[in-house]
Amino acid sequence: MEEVPLRFEGRPARLRAEGAPGRTVLLAHPFPLDGTCWDELVPGCAALGFRAATVDAPGFGGTPPLGRPCTMDDLARLLAAALDALGARTAALVGCSMGGYALMAFWRLFPERMERAGLLCTQPGADPPEAKQ
Repeated sequence: MEEVPLRFEGRPARLRAEGAPGRTVLLAHPFPLDGTCWDELVPGCAALGFRAATVDAPGFGGTPPLGRPCTMDDLARLLAAALDALGARTAALVGCSMGGYALMAFWRLFPERMERAGLLCTQPGADPPEAKQ
């Protein structure tokens, strides 16, 4: 997988991709993992003709924290910045758990950029308070 240069809010962010430019699928990871959780899936997507990419959320993997609380809107803007870095106007997006929350924020902020979405193990509302313990 190749590292693709990406900066978000003045900081570097880790974006990795595999496959030829063209149809893009961007994968958003769950809490508390990072983009490497998709490493077994990415080559299969690339073999099907997609440019498959993963991006680490701030404070996870190779992306430093923002220095303030990170919101789902922040993650949505990070996904949009990742698409820009990949040269993709639109993409299919896949998100698991926290990544699914980020996709719903992305759809709200950038609906014209989402071709389709795959939501895995996620829900439309915030986690209940007991889940944060």
